[in-house]
Amino acid sequence: ASNKSTDRDTSAVLGPPLPQWKRLLKLTVEMRARALVDSGALMAGVSNLDAAKYALELLPAGQGGMQGVVYFDERQWRVLDRLGRRFALHSSPVREQDAFVFFDESRCRGADLKLPQDAVAVVTLGPRMCKDKLMQAAGRMRLLGKHQRLILCGAEDVSHSIVRDAVQAAEMAEGDAAAMFREVKEEPLTPIRVLNWVIRNTVEATAFGLPEWASQGAFFCVSKVNPSLATQDEHLELEALYGPASTTKKMGSVISDSVSTQIHRLGRQSSGREELRQHPVLNELVGGVTARCAEYGADFELTAATLDEECERELEKEVEEEQQREVQVAAVKPRNETDWEYSAVSSASSLLELRERGAPTLELGKALGSVLSATSASCVCAIRWCDSVHCTPNFLQSIQSTSRSMDSYLRPVDTVLVWHDPAGAQRSSYLLISDREAEFIIPLLLSVTAQQGAPQLQHLSFLRQACSDSQVAVPLRLPYVQQELKGQGSEEQLAKVSALASMQLFNGDTMYATQQRNAALRELLGPVSPVMTRSNARMGAVSLLKMRGLLHMFARSELEEAVGVHALAELENED
Repeated sequence: ASNKSTDRDTSAVLGPPLPQWKRLLKLTVEMRARALVDSGALMAGVSNLDAAKYALELLPAGQGGMQGVVYFDERQWRVLDRLGRRFALHSSPVREQDAFVFFDESRCRGADLKLPQDAVAVVTLGPRMCKDKLMQAAGRMRLLGKHQRLILCGAEDVSHSIVRDAVQAAEMAEGDAAAMFREVKEEPLTPIRVLNWVIRNTVEATAFGLPEWASQGAFFCVSKVNPSLATQDEHLELEALYGPASTTKKMGSVISDSVSTQIHRLGRQSSGREELRQHPVLNELVGGVTARCAEYGADFELTAATLDEECERELEKEVEEEQQREVQVAAVKPRNETDWEYSAVSSASSLLELRERGAPTLELGKALGSVLSATSASCVCAIRWCDSVHCTPNFLQSIQSTSRSMDSYLRPVDTVLVWHDPAGAQRSSYLLISDREAEFIIPLLLSVTAQQGAPQLQHLSFLRQACSDSQVAVPLRLPYVQQELKGQGSEEQLAKVSALASMQLFNGDTMYATQQRNAALRELLGPVSPVMTRSNARMGAVSLLKMRGLLHMFARSELEEAVGVHALAELENED
């Protein structure tokens, strides 16, 4: 099993990161595979011809190399050779044994191409993949087990799911649980764990299909007893369609209700059981369906309303119910903010001058360690925070209690005071302030101009927008500046990017938009460590997301690219 990718840290320097489909093809060629079987649909959105052209660019040339790419297009298998010519496979001078073969998702079943006896294929894994799909994909290698081999490859979210499944299995297994956890941590992705994950997905998919199967079985029996009931009852009232509330029930209870609803149609004035008993064969069939569902669905719960309604059945097929753990944050009293000499802002030419006039300021990276819990502080403080980002005590301390940590009560970053040096002699400074402080400072800055040396009051969202496009001036800032300040060198520009990345990371942002900001994010998190520990800065980035309730934004984000999926898995394991 593999979740390798190209070098992410150097991609920020050499150019923008490659799209997922290009990384997958590059990885496949680097592993000297002869085929890519995309059962996980990682190549979705890309035409087979474009994939073949890119794969052809990556294939090593020379004697003994692959002479082209075989792919499916225009309702037939085709070959793209090294001269750019396209042939139908049956008339091509290049056979599949001498080419790289791309099986798109639709061709992972039934396609029969003869590959070399020692061929290696990369098979992609997708979310919730079941046994039949994986076995069909593996079956494209007709000589599997006789010198042909497979390499399993999945995206980060699939890797995370496999690791989480392995951890849950270790928790439920009998024996030395600690040893099992160590084994999972040392080698989280192995073929046997992938197969266990696929089997678990198959069991769950089968179980959640039981209610529909039982309902259709009962409907068949009812229609046999009374053919006039073969037409489904039509419900057009909104109350009947959407009135029943969604509740979590045992699978057996859901199936029993579904079957009873169908049988009830036999006798409008009774339960319908009496009419069904007059047909022993059908009665026995209904009993068998119910017993089979009760056996296979005994360990499952289902969140649904009445499954006999057409709209509910459609929703069950189209919408995935996400199970979320609701965390109750304890109600606490907000802290009464301490006023300071706000008027000093309008004439302070630097953050140092503002501090000399009595304004309380704290360096953000150093101050976080004093307000977070011990476990959170150890990893959050490992982040290389930009030292030009500061905050006021009012911004940092939002609750009265001094005994309770601030993990669940961090303020979002909204308003920032920014000091720029037009000559570029000094680095820019940033001060995060609370909403109440901003209410006092805004009227003061409305009466001054940029030439008076006052700081600019900016909002983080607009600051992000301006840094994403150098042609866009920062809107909604005080005092108003018609043009961007000139004269800042490349070193000052890098410092500004690092400060913005620090503010975004603290705010729980997962997308950083520009190549420079993604590179700055990696600088904040430090080098990649093969072992994830609580003191690791990358764990700190995930911890900040958890504190702000934004873990659902982590998957497939730029922050995940910088952090890696194993930090999230490690955090969940420790919790």
